[in-house]
Amino acid sequence: TYNPVPYFTNHNDTVAELKKSLDEFGMVAVSGVKGSGKTELVKKYIYNYHNNYKIIAIFDSKVDLIPQLVNFANSINETLPEAEHISLDYNNIQSNLINYLRYKEKWLLIFDNLLTNKDIQNFLSLKGKGHIMVVSLNSNILKSKVVVNNLSEIYIKELLAKLLKEPELIEELTKVAVEQGYPTALIVDSAVFLMNHPHYSVKEYTEKVSENNEVIRNYLNLVFNE
Repeated sequence: TYNPVPYFTNHNDTVAELKKSLDEFGMVAVSGVKGSGKTELVKKYIYNYHNNYKIIAIFDSKVDLIPQLVNFANSINETLPEAEHISLDYNNIQSNLINYLRYKEKWLLIFDNLLTNKDIQNFLSLKGKGHIMVVSLNSNILKSKVVVNNLSEIYIKELLAKLLKEPELIEELTKVAVEQGYPTALIVDSAVFLMNHPHYSVKEYTEKVSENNEVIRNYLNLVFNE
């Protein structure tokens, strides 16, 4: 499913910025550190504006794009007369899809986890026909970009209020998240941990993060070093 999580918080202005960039440039990069909420922002955009499109396709650039493109073309073929089918030849699937989309409008292609635009360079030639969105840690992957920043203190509190019941716990965890620059995903993970381990205080949890729990420390290293 591509519905946003129910605790989606304070990215409505960013969603509006995303729409403006797509309407103006036809393509945009959604960038930010790992765990900052890039994918949730894209889900929120789809949720808000899916009726603006006839075709929406989402690709995971961490894995081979070719089989995904073939599946996409096959799903399009199911709506077409046989004589108009897109060839599913693996060697030419990208150019075959581009030739099809070149004469269509109201489509949205999303390339998640993209490291370089080299892999989608040919799709970028479709500018003006539909919309292309890339989700990347690389803030320079496209000239047009929307950066997803960490939440400010007021919105961290709003997010935690959707997850936690104890006001004191919300205040304490908010302070830690602001001071240590927690991205959204780690704020949520922290709240879930504290919900599931009520015998932990926030201080004990942060000590666990910084000293004892190698899994969480490795997550932090991923967030800030990728």
